[in-house]
Amino acid sequence: ASDGNCDHHLGKYKNDYPMGPTYIRPLVAGQGIDLSTMICDNNSDSDSSGASSPEWLPSLQCLVSLFLLSSCIPTSTFDNSVIGGEETLKLFLRLNIVFICDGRVVPLIHLFPLDIPAMVRQSSSSSGDNRYYDSRRNGKDMVLMTDLHPSVLGMTSIPKVTENDTNRTSDDVDEEGAVMYIGPDSLALVHHLHASMLQIEERRHEMQSSPRRILDVCTGSGVQALATLAMLELLNNFDAQPDLAVAVDVNKRALRFTSFNARLNGIDDKIITMSGDLLSGKAYPNSSKSDDRCLVEEILNKLTQDETMQKSFQHQHEQQPKFDIFLANPPFIPVPPERSDHAAFSLRDENSNCDTPNTPRYGLFSSGGASGEDCLHAIVQMGPSLLRTDGGLMVVVSEFMNPPPLSPTYQKASNEDNSLTTKMGEWWGSQLASSSDGTGILFTNEFDISSDIYAQRRAVTNDQEDTDVWSNHLHRSGIHSVSPGLLFIQTSNSRSEPRGNGLQLKHYFVPKTKHGSIWTPHNFAAVEFTQGVLLDLFR
Repeated sequence: ASDGNCDHHLGKYKNDYPMGPTYIRPLVAGQGIDLSTMICDNNSDSDSSGASSPEWLPSLQCLVSLFLLSSCIPTSTFDNSVIGGEETLKLFLRLNIVFICDGRVVPLIHLFPLDIPAMVRQSSSSSGDNRYYDSRRNGKDMVLMTDLHPSVLGMTSIPKVTENDTNRTSDDVDEEGAVMYIGPDSLALVHHLHASMLQIEERRHEMQSSPRRILDVCTGSGVQALATLAMLELLNNFDAQPDLAVAVDVNKRALRFTSFNARLNGIDDKIITMSGDLLSGKAYPNSSKSDDRCLVEEILNKLTQDETMQKSFQHQHEQQPKFDIFLANPPFIPVPPERSDHAAFSLRDENSNCDTPNTPRYGLFSSGGASGEDCLHAIVQMGPSLLRTDGGLMVVVSEFMNPPPLSPTYQKASNEDNSLTTKMGEWWGSQLASSSDGTGILFTNEFDISSDIYAQRRAVTNDQEDTDVWSNHLHRSGIHSVSPGLLFIQTSNSRSEPRGNGLQLKHYFVPKTKHGSIWTPHNFAAVEFTQGVLLDLFR
């Protein structure tokens, strides 16, 4: 629920905010909710007419405890209470959504409810378009499934799905990488994008009203793509606008989650999944290499394969259809090589002989390479090739290494001699002979995290040896500070603007308040701050 003591000036937005659980710390095996007494009490309860509780209630209680509350339950309780009993448990084990530890059923996946409110009209569109909902109308309720937090995933492995194999066990060597849980970073992208989506779309409708095309790279559970589709659906008053999202991930388990979540929320006809690896060495066009298609070309080809999109392209006479919105929540942790998950290597290299320990805590969805910037670099580099040139928007949530230092002007940082913003400007379109121009804003926290503190947070708790490994690695990599943040880049949308300027990137600090910082769930102050700054970008 939203904070009842929220500052008065935030009240206009606090009831129009994508709501969901902030963060649930899963229980380890051996802990859990004691359902036995609760189930007995419910079975003995009766209403005023003398009717007892419904027979399905104990089953529902068990499933809610497992998948909504992330709690463990005894196998005997599961067998005796869940409809189907032992056969249902076998099915869950075969689907890799639970595992057994110390006589308890432990969930591997989490059902995450997310409410997307209708957009709040700030002002009338210059085009006179009155189709937007206001805060008095209904939003869209979503439920998403994904893997649980690494504190649970680190207790087991996720066997790779193989055709006609129904006898997999958690001891199998051949395993899949886990899929990113829905954490504060995923929610931050959804929250801050939602706050500015009305302005983005009002500006876009001044140029054209065609269906929107979304690209979500490192999609994981698909939360960003699906939430954005829901926002656009609300802006269209639930009209059958044929918007489309292409969701890309290197992990096939993530693509299965995304497809399942799309169907679960009734928008499976609006999303296409595809396998793709940003770090394969084939992300961009390169005439010196083989004739194989690069990832950029494969993504654009996937977009044009959709029949609905083909019709809209023909209507607009587009020679090369591209994306309106490019979303990304890439792996960003600068993991020491000796702490990377074996699955992260094996999924990219089938011939890998890596013998590093299996530590899913820093696996495929979290490791951004030794620098933490491997995937971020690829994403920014791909932007001009994939975004339309007249107002295409890139939104990236990530941790940023060595953010600009706090300047005396407080909110706006000095862009002079800032290696981070300079570096991203060099990444932008560096693979293209003719790069698209872009204007962007990088948001980071007012107070960054020193590398020593960051090492302590990433290392195993109370393990000085592991802390030293992290600290030494960060120092060797030249990383002295880290900050969570958000990156917004919009391609040039005015033919009168001079070309050839590349990426013009400004940096702003998000002030820390009693509500938290930029990624703090339900931090209305941070959302209002970024929304105000982004108004200039979307004009």
